[in-house]
Amino acid sequence: MNSFRRLFGSYGRILWRFESLFGAVCLWSLVPVVTAGESSAFPQLIDGHLKLGFDLLASFPITPPPRKADSTYDLAAIDAQIPERVKRWHGRKTAVTGYMLPLKSERGLVTELLLTQFTIAKGNTNEPTINEWIIVKVPGGVRAQTLLPISFFGVLKVGPVFENGYLVAIYEFAVDRVVPEYLL
Repeated sequence: MNSFRRLFGSYGRILWRFESLFGAVCLWSLVPVVTAGESSAFPQLIDGHLKLGFDLLASFPITPPPRKADSTYDLAAIDAQIPERVKRWHGRKTAVTGYMLPLKSERGLVTELLLTQFTIAKGNTNEPTINEWIIVKVPGGVRAQTLLPISFFGVLKVGPVFENGYLVAIYEFAVDRVVPEYLL
């Protein structure tokens, strides 16, 4: 039990009891297995939403395949590059903070945007890859805020997103709530 206290602090006694009741196999099966190259960070929950940052969303290399002769893409080639741990976030309530790049607006409010990990301020020469932005749709619209980070809460779609036959993203976000300050 002393080893549990040293490793887990005040939770050591609870873990020790759990292990003595259900066995070590049961206890350690609750710990997520992380393979080489994966982040060991497990997303936190904020108001029932997974807190995902671009450190997790962009944590893997991806190269969009070229368009085929019939102007389509090899969907299996795109899907194979997205790790299973990322695919598990599909359809989940998430919270993501980033910088807004407005795409569409109505009545002075931004209704569709790209959410990126970097601002598009003068001097930023980072060329983002397709997993470093999210297409965000805000039904009611939101005021443009391009220089400061903004937080979005909603449902994340993970998978190829096409517009006019072109692959434009692998993340799409349907927003429930916008927090105009950097709170995450």
